[in-house]
Amino acid sequence: MRRIVGLVLLGLAGFLLTMTALVKWYAYPRLAVVPLDQDSVSVSVGEDMTYFDRGTLSEQTDTLTSTLRVIGDVKASEDEGNNTAVWDKSTSTVRSSDGVEISVGTIRAAFDRTSGGAVDCCDANIEDEPVTYEGNIFKFPFNTPKDDSVMWWDEDVRRANAMSYEGEEEVLGLNTFKYSQTIEPEQIGTIDVPPGVLGEQGEEVLTAEIYYGVERTYWVEPETGVIMKASESPNQTLRYNGEDRVVATRGTTGYPDEQVQDNIDEYQSLGSQLHLLRVTLPLVGLIGGLLALVGGAVMVLTGRRERESDEERDEETVSA
Repeated sequence: MRRIVGLVLLGLAGFLLTMTALVKWYAYPRLAVVPLDQDSVSVSVGEDMTYFDRGTLSEQTDTLTSTLRVIGDVKASEDEGNNTAVWDKSTSTVRSSDGVEISVGTIRAAFDRTSGGAVDCCDANIEDEPVTYEGNIFKFPFNTPKDDSVMWWDEDVRRANAMSYEGEEEVLGLNTFKYSQTIEPEQIGTIDVPPGVLGEQGEEVLTAEIYYGVERTYWVEPETGVIMKASESPNQTLRYNGEDRVVATRGTTGYPDEQVQDNIDEYQSLGSQLHLLRVTLPLVGLIGGLLALVGGAVMVLTGRRERESDEERDEETVSA
C-alpha cells in the first residue's frame, strides 16, 4: 500500500514541477508583453502654467491640457519581429481659456515588448526627424526593478537619464514604485526673436538660446511597468547674454485623479495576474512538487523494505 501511495505522490510531483516550469517559462513570458495593437488616450493637466505665446511673442499664464494618443503600428511590429513593438504617439496641448491649440508633437519609436528598452529600427523619429532612441520610452520594464537602473528617454534633451527609485507608495489603494528624475537646465537649441522680446533695443533680430530642465516623478505599477500617476515640472527659458530673459514653459503638469483611476482600473487586474504567474503559482508548485517528490520517494522505499521483510519472513516460515 505504501508503495502505491508513493508512486501516486511521485506522479503528482512530476505534474506539479512540470506545471511550474510551464507557468514560469511559457505562460508568464507570453503575458508579460505589450500589445502590438495599442490604442490609448491619456490626459495631463497643468494649472497656472507659464508659456511663451508665439502669436503675441509674450509670456502668458493659463491652464494647459495635453492629450496624448498612442497607436501601435501592427504591420511594422510584425515585420520587425524579435519581440519588438512600434508605437506612434501624438501630443496636442490646448489652453483652457479659449480652447486654442498651442502646440502639437509626434514621435515614432520601437522598443522591446518586455523590457521597454528602445530598439533602433522602423523609421523612428521625432517630428519626422530621424532619431536614435535609447533607454525606456513609453513604460518601465515588466517586473520593474527596485533600483536606479531604468534609463528614461527625454524628448527635449534627446537622451536617456537614470530614474531614481524612491520607494513604494500607495496610490488610490494600489501599491506602486515611485521614481524621480531631475535634469538641470541645459541648452537644447536656439531661436531668432525680435529684440523687444528679450528686453533689448533695436530692430535687428536676435538669437536666443533655448534652455530646458525638468523635474519628473512617476508612480509605476511594478508588475506591468505602466505609469499610473505622473507629475512633471518643466523649466524652459530663452536665454540671452547668459541671462534668462523669457519663460518658455514653467509649471507643474500631471495626470488628474480621473486619469489615475482609469489607469488603475485598466492595469491592476493584469498586474495581479502577472504576479500570480511569476511568483505565487511557481512557488506553490515548486514547494508542493518537492514535498510530493520527497514524500513519494520515502513511501516507495519504505514500501519496498516492508515487502522485502514480508518475503524474508515467509521464506523463514516455509523453511521451518
